[in-house]
Amino acid sequence: MGLFSIFKKDKGNENIEGNENFLENYFKSRFKINTDNVNYSSNDIARIEKNCEILEKMGIPSYKELKLVPVDSIVEIEEKQELALRFIFDFFVGRKALNRLNNRGDADDADVMMLALKYVPEFNQLANALSEISKGNMGEDQLGELAFLGEQARVLAWVLGLAEKPVETELTLGSNLVSIFENYDGIRALIDGSNMIPKDEIMDYADYISRLDFYCMELTLSKKDTKVLKDLKLDCIREHKSATDMVTSFSIDKYLIAK
Repeated sequence: MGLFSIFKKDKGNENIEGNENFLENYFKSRFKINTDNVNYSSNDIARIEKNCEILEKMGIPSYKELKLVPVDSIVEIEEKQELALRFIFDFFVGRKALNRLNNRGDADDADVMMLALKYVPEFNQLANALSEISKGNMGEDQLGELAFLGEQARVLAWVLGLAEKPVETELTLGSNLVSIFENYDGIRALIDGSNMIPKDEIMDYADYISRLDFYCMELTLSKKDTKVLKDLKLDCIREHKSATDMVTSFSIDKYLIAK
């Protein structure tokens, strides 16, 4: 999804990769999965082995044969500038949407909302999005979706080297990221102050969160109730995966061919 198409989400393929068994008939009738362009590097193989072992120790199936995951041959990491802009956008739009849902105005969150003024002048998309929320042009459902951008911002902050690695047991909606914006005077300063983590670390997490997301979606669809799922937060995992897919430019469309 492009940086500023957030208000035009395409729900058509959402969560298609969530449960291959559940959607088997869907695939058979409309698509086939093509993995011809997927070549597994030595890094891919080592990463898969490592994450499968971690998940199994957690008592979670590893889905070692899962195909719909990012691998080196089909991934292109987004540029730092793009990720920094998305980070800024996600944090402030997510925060404002959450405030509106909770009937809090800018005055009620003045310390944080004032920080946005450092970024708005040279960031038209951010200014327009914040304005649309202020005018009340977003319905409750859309505001709910936008509020979760704060959680995606948590992943982007980590990728940019500005925060610790996110966890899947605590839904913060970006509430612990305020100090980052206090430390920079604008977009260029934040971009220059970012130091992206290595691709191997991004890919390691992308594989891990994809397998974890698959597991949680299977449990949700099968309505199973397990202690592991209670310890994790499905919304958190879903948003972390969405952010990671954006960072890696990963899309299951790369695997699907219409019949």
